[in-house]
Amino acid sequence: MINDLNLEYFPTRKEIATYYGDERLTNKVCKTLGYYGWAKELGMPVKDNDTKTGKLAEKYVAKLLESKGYKAEQMLQNYPYDLLVNDMIKVDVKFSHIYRHPQGFGFYSFKLGKEYPACDFYMLIAQDDKGKRTVYVVPAMFAPKTQISIGEYTSEYFRYIDRFDYFDKYCEIYKALEHDK
Repeated sequence: MINDLNLEYFPTRKEIATYYGDERLTNKVCKTLGYYGWAKELGMPVKDNDTKTGKLAEKYVAKLLESKGYKAEQMLQNYPYDLLVNDMIKVDVKFSHIYRHPQGFGFYSFKLGKEYPACDFYMLIAQDDKGKRTVYVVPAMFAPKTQISIGEYTSEYFRYIDRFDYFDKYCEIYKALEHDK
């Protein structure tokens, strides 16, 4: 497929399924090395897409957490959450560029995608027109089921900006429970 289509990147799931007419190869890719693993194995870049943007956001958040003294392990592609923090906190990372409405106002949109989250926290990365990023640490139990929208200038989610202290509180609860064993 790569040679036939003269691709200079590892194909996406949709491209593979369309080319072969079924999901057999995409399933095999996912169950073995995954798209990033196969791209690396073949010495190819991955195509710019939402998944690539998401993986870059995960790396950004992992480094940010590590700079604040936390241990952050990036999970494999098909895990139900993206990062495991301090070996106990499950974090799903979401990224959004600012969207501009035709009337000029801006907002960020984060697709959560799961009616019942498999994470403890969502870390939302909102990037404005100038590349400035704002980090929101939202407890999954307070997130709506499938979508979060944050206004450029006002939002009920502003209270979650840089709330890394939630991780400390969560770790304290785990340690107290462990002490009770």
